[in-house]
Amino acid sequence: AELVAVMRGDRVSPEGATLEEQREHLKRREDELRRKIRLRQLAGAITSKESELRDLDDKLSQMRQLSDGLQAAHLAQEREVSKLRAEKLDLTGRAIRADNYRMELLAELTKARALAGDFAR
Repeated sequence: AELVAVMRGDRVSPEGATLEEQREHLKRREDELRRKIRLRQLAGAITSKESELRDLDDKLSQMRQLSDGLQAAHLAQEREVSKLRAEKLDLTGRAIRADNYRMELLAELTKARALAGDFAR
């Protein structure tokens, strides 16, 4: 069979492969090289996406820190508001007590004037 192929001129390589075998080998080699190129492209894309993910992770970390800072500031404001409300209640209580004391003094002054009026007669 080999002799027939040589006589027909199908065998041209020193390895003794037919042209069809060489084409198949070259096609497989081309497919293999295309796969390697595609794998390298995919590896590059993966590396790029990993870099993007790291950047996004850094941004997320910064946003979390900012959020924590804002939450701490909000809690500090809430504490300040509570403190001011307590102070307002205290001052309101003092004002009510002062007003009650003033009313007591007015009542005593009125009694004293009445007694003075009675005494003057």
